[in-house]
Amino acid sequence: MTTTLIVSISDVKYDVNKDLLSGVFGRYGTVADLRVSAPAAVPGQSNMLSVSAIIVFNTPQAAADAVKDLNGRQLFPGC
Repeated sequence: MTTTLIVSISDVKYDVNKDLLSGVFGRYGTVADLRVSAPAAVPGQSNMLSVSAIIVFNTPQAAADAVKDLNGRQLFPGC
């Protein structure tokens, strides 16, 4: 059974790509699939970009652990 997370990363200051997110989310379990959108402007926020990603984990526990640890946190300083 796989579990899918839909992730939104706002105020992007770095190149957020598939390799970077695989490294971040792969710490929580096997990432079966990962899709990343192109950066897009955040409405009403000048000079702010947002990226969305769909991350499919092999287990629900891996997804739950990632949400618990990463929700609302910065991936890197300023991102």
